[in-house]
Amino acid sequence: PEDGIELVNSGISALTTTQAFNPFMPVLAQQPDWIFCALGGNDAARMGPEPTKTLVSLDETTRNLAELRRLAGIATQARWVWLTRMPIDEARMETYAPFQMGPVPFIWRNPDLEAINEWLRDQPESVVDIYAGFGRPVPPEFQEPDGLHPTLAGHKALAREFVDRLEG
Repeated sequence: PEDGIELVNSGISALTTTQAFNPFMPVLAQQPDWIFCALGGNDAARMGPEPTKTLVSLDETTRNLAELRRLAGIATQARWVWLTRMPIDEARMETYAPFQMGPVPFIWRNPDLEAINEWLRDQPESVVDIYAGFGRPVPPEFQEPDGLHPTLAGHKALAREFVDRLEG
Protein backbone atom coordinates (compact mmCIF):
# COMPACT_ATOMS: atom_id res chain seq x y z
CA PRO A 1 0.00 0.00 0.00
CA GLU A 2 2.78 2.47 0.79
CA ASP A 3 4.07 2.04 -2.79
CA GLY A 4 0.70 2.95 -4.27
CA ILE A 5 0.46 -0.34 -6.15
CA GLU A 6 -3.00 -1.59 -6.98
CA LEU A 7 -3.50 -4.98 -8.60
CA VAL A 8 -6.75 -5.58 -10.41
CA ASN A 9 -7.45 -9.17 -11.40
CA SER A 10 -9.63 -8.90 -14.48
CA GLY A 11 -9.35 -12.57 -15.34
CA ILE A 12 -12.52 -14.53 -15.91
CA SER A 13 -12.34 -18.27 -15.29
CA ALA A 14 -12.79 -20.66 -18.19
CA LEU A 15 -12.50 -18.10 -21.01
CA THR A 16 -10.81 -19.01 -24.23
CA THR A 17 -8.77 -16.37 -26.04
CA THR A 18 -11.68 -15.95 -28.45
CA GLN A 19 -14.01 -15.08 -25.56
CA ALA A 20 -11.51 -12.70 -23.92
CA PHE A 21 -11.89 -9.78 -26.33
CA ASN A 22 -15.11 -8.32 -24.94
CA PRO A 23 -14.07 -8.24 -21.26
CA PHE A 24 -10.59 -7.01 -22.26
CA MET A 25 -11.87 -3.64 -23.54
CA PRO A 26 -12.79 -2.31 -20.06
CA VAL A 27 -9.31 -3.33 -18.86
CA LEU A 28 -7.77 -1.11 -21.52
CA ALA A 29 -10.10 1.75 -20.56
CA GLN A 30 -8.56 1.70 -17.05
CA GLN A 31 -5.19 2.69 -18.58
CA PRO A 32 -3.15 0.18 -16.56
CA ASP A 33 0.61 0.55 -16.16
CA TRP A 34 1.11 -3.19 -16.62
CA ILE A 35 -0.87 -6.01 -18.20
CA PHE A 36 -0.11 -9.59 -17.23
CA CYS A 37 -1.59 -12.00 -19.75
CA ALA A 38 -2.20 -15.60 -18.70
CA LEU A 39 -4.60 -16.68 -21.43
CA GLY A 40 -4.58 -19.76 -23.63
CA GLY A 41 -4.98 -22.67 -21.25
CA ASN A 42 -8.67 -23.14 -21.92
CA ASP A 43 -8.03 -22.99 -25.67
CA ALA A 44 -6.06 -26.23 -25.22
CA ALA A 45 -8.96 -28.12 -23.61
CA ARG A 46 -10.25 -31.11 -25.50
CA MET A 47 -13.79 -32.39 -25.21
CA GLY A 48 -15.48 -35.71 -25.67
CA PRO A 49 -14.40 -39.32 -25.70
CA GLU A 50 -11.18 -39.79 -27.66
CA PRO A 51 -10.97 -36.08 -28.53
CA THR A 52 -9.15 -35.19 -31.72
CA LYS A 53 -8.83 -31.40 -31.47
CA THR A 54 -8.48 -28.54 -29.01
CA LEU A 55 -11.35 -26.12 -28.42
CA VAL A 56 -9.38 -23.38 -30.20
CA SER A 57 -6.65 -24.22 -32.70
CA LEU A 58 -3.08 -23.20 -31.99
CA ASP A 59 -3.17 -20.90 -35.01
CA GLU A 60 -6.30 -19.14 -33.77
CA THR A 61 -4.96 -18.96 -30.20
CA THR A 62 -1.76 -17.26 -31.31
CA ARG A 63 -3.65 -14.86 -33.60
CA ASN A 64 -5.98 -13.96 -30.72
CA LEU A 65 -3.10 -13.41 -28.31
CA ALA A 66 -1.26 -11.26 -30.84
CA GLU A 67 -4.39 -9.20 -31.46
CA LEU A 68 -5.02 -8.65 -27.75
CA ARG A 69 -1.42 -7.45 -27.44
CA ARG A 70 -1.81 -5.19 -30.48
CA LEU A 71 -5.00 -3.62 -29.08
CA ALA A 72 -3.31 -2.98 -25.73
CA GLY A 73 -0.41 -1.28 -27.54
CA ILE A 74 -2.79 1.04 -29.36
CA ALA A 75 -4.99 1.87 -26.37
CA THR A 76 -2.44 2.06 -23.54
CA GLN A 77 1.19 2.59 -22.63
CA ALA A 78 1.06 -0.50 -20.40
CA ARG A 79 4.04 -2.80 -20.08
CA TRP A 80 3.01 -6.28 -21.21
CA VAL A 81 4.07 -9.53 -19.54
CA TRP A 82 3.13 -12.99 -20.83
CA LEU A 83 2.68 -15.90 -18.41
CA THR A 84 3.07 -19.41 -19.75
CA ARG A 85 0.60 -22.07 -18.73
CA MET A 86 1.73 -24.43 -16.00
CA PRO A 87 2.07 -28.13 -16.75
CA ILE A 88 -0.70 -30.47 -15.74
CA ASP A 89 -0.85 -33.95 -14.29
CA GLU A 90 -2.65 -35.78 -17.09
CA ALA A 91 -3.07 -39.01 -15.09
CA ARG A 92 -4.74 -37.22 -12.18
CA MET A 93 -6.91 -35.24 -14.57
CA GLU A 94 -8.14 -38.34 -16.38
CA THR A 95 -9.36 -39.84 -13.10
CA TYR A 96 -10.88 -36.64 -11.70
CA ALA A 97 -14.62 -37.35 -11.66
CA PRO A 98 -15.94 -33.82 -12.38
CA PHE A 99 -13.94 -33.68 -15.63
CA GLN A 100 -15.40 -37.03 -16.67
CA MET A 101 -19.05 -36.31 -15.82
CA GLY A 102 -21.74 -35.94 -18.38
CA PRO A 103 -21.72 -36.85 -22.05
CA VAL A 104 -18.71 -34.66 -22.90
CA PRO A 105 -15.64 -35.11 -20.66
CA PHE A 106 -12.85 -32.51 -20.62
CA ILE A 107 -9.13 -33.17 -20.82
CA TRP A 108 -5.99 -31.15 -21.32
CA ARG A 109 -2.64 -32.39 -22.61
CA ASN A 110 0.81 -31.03 -21.84
CA PRO A 111 1.92 -31.00 -25.50
CA ASP A 112 -1.00 -28.69 -26.36
CA LEU A 113 -0.09 -26.32 -23.51
CA GLU A 114 3.59 -26.46 -24.42
CA ALA A 115 2.81 -25.49 -28.03
CA ILE A 116 1.14 -22.31 -26.74
CA ASN A 117 4.05 -21.73 -24.34
CA GLU A 118 6.58 -22.03 -27.16
CA TRP A 119 4.81 -19.23 -29.02
CA LEU A 120 4.72 -17.10 -25.84
CA ARG A 121 8.44 -17.60 -25.22
CA ASP A 122 9.16 -16.27 -28.72
CA GLN A 123 7.44 -12.94 -28.07
CA PRO A 124 9.52 -9.77 -27.59
CA GLU A 125 7.79 -8.83 -24.33
CA SER A 126 8.75 -10.19 -20.91
CA VAL A 127 7.71 -13.78 -20.27
CA VAL A 128 7.29 -15.41 -16.88
CA ASP A 129 7.78 -19.09 -17.68
CA ILE A 130 5.52 -20.79 -15.17
CA TYR A 131 5.75 -24.07 -17.10
CA ALA A 132 9.53 -24.24 -16.72
CA GLY A 133 9.41 -22.96 -13.14
CA PHE A 134 7.05 -25.68 -11.93
CA GLY A 135 9.04 -28.50 -13.48
CA ARG A 136 7.77 -31.82 -14.72
CA PRO A 137 6.25 -33.61 -13.17
CA VAL A 138 4.70 -30.87 -11.08
CA PRO A 139 5.16 -31.56 -7.37
CA PRO A 140 1.81 -33.03 -6.20
CA GLU A 141 1.53 -30.45 -3.41
CA PHE A 142 1.41 -27.71 -6.07
CA GLN A 143 -1.76 -29.01 -7.75
CA GLU A 144 -5.32 -29.61 -6.71
CA PRO A 145 -6.67 -33.18 -7.03
CA ASP A 146 -7.90 -32.27 -10.52
CA GLY A 147 -4.28 -32.14 -11.77
CA LEU A 148 -4.99 -28.79 -13.42
CA HIS A 149 -5.38 -26.00 -10.88
CA PRO A 150 -2.72 -24.87 -8.41
CA THR A 151 -3.07 -25.29 -4.66
CA LEU A 152 -2.16 -22.53 -2.22
CA ALA A 153 1.41 -23.88 -2.25
CA GLY A 154 1.30 -23.84 -6.05
CA HIS A 155 0.10 -20.23 -6.07
CA LYS A 156 2.94 -19.30 -3.72
CA ALA A 157 5.46 -21.01 -6.03
CA LEU A 158 3.89 -19.22 -8.99
CA ALA A 159 4.19 -15.88 -7.17
CA ARG A 160 7.86 -16.57 -6.35
CA GLU A 161 8.59 -17.43 -9.98
CA PHE A 162 6.77 -14.30 -11.08
CA VAL A 163 8.67 -11.99 -8.71
CA ASP A 164 12.02 -13.67 -9.39
CA ARG A 165 11.55 -13.30 -13.15
CA LEU A 166 10.50 -9.67 -13.01
CA GLU A 167 13.30 -8.78 -10.58
CA GLY A 168 15.96 -10.48 -12.72
